[in-house]
Amino acid sequence: MAALPYMPFYVADFKADTAHLTLAQRGVYMELIMNYWQTGKALNNADERLASVVGLQRSNWLKIKYLLAEFFSIDGDIWTHGRIEAELEKVHKKSTQASYAGSESARKRANERLTDVERTFNHTDTDTDKRLSNLPILKKEAFDLATMLATRIEANGSKRPTVSKSWINDIDLLMRADGKTTAEVQAAIQWSQSDPFWRAIILSPKKLRQKYDQMRLQSVALKDGKPNIPTPAPPRITKEETERKGVPMPKEVREILKSKGVAK
Repeated sequence: MAALPYMPFYVADFKADTAHLTLAQRGVYMELIMNYWQTGKALNNADERLASVVGLQRSNWLKIKYLLAEFFSIDGDIWTHGRIEAELEKVHKKSTQASYAGSESARKRANERLTDVERTFNHTDTDTDKRLSNLPILKKEAFDLATMLATRIEANGSKRPTVSKSWINDIDLLMRADGKTTAEVQAAIQWSQSDPFWRAIILSPKKLRQKYDQMRLQSVALKDGKPNIPTPAPPRITKEETERKGVPMPKEVREILKSKGVAK
């Protein structure tokens, strides 16, 4: 994602949150959040690379790392900042809405440029009105959820996908046709993008809709502590099978297996 020209900065919140830090430590924290905003994604601290991001020697970074970690949610090497994620999502929504409004405006201008001859040759005015009236109604909830999925996909290290009309329509169908609530779709997006297996599969609302029930069943199974694949029962071992392989079964072993109902 291209660097954004400016970053919203809430002075009162920053001073209150960092009151326990020294001036130097505040400067390091500022370097972290500015890098986060400029790249538009969570920080990656693999091999303590954030030391170079803030301009510190590795040893000095390790001394204050624990103080700065409290401002982030850390999953392995990935440092996620909730406030910045929320602000980035606002920017992405505004950008996507402006892009969609621009494309709709261009489409309308193109329609208006049709000459009377083209209208008569291709279709009647009634046909044009009908085509325009049948354009899908894009729900705000569907747009917000599609944007949320795009943001989570980008946060996982992939290129940010475009929130297109088909994306919004697929989310709309998941709610309107499949009967899923906004909260259920939100939970599905969060779960899929947090799971190491599903985050590589759910890269669009279409795939989210296709795999929704399968993910729901798996999440329920994991919550209940049940394995997803039944464990097969061990094969029954008989005295004849063992002795047929040339290894006579010791009497003590045979008695133990017999008591457990394994050997005859």
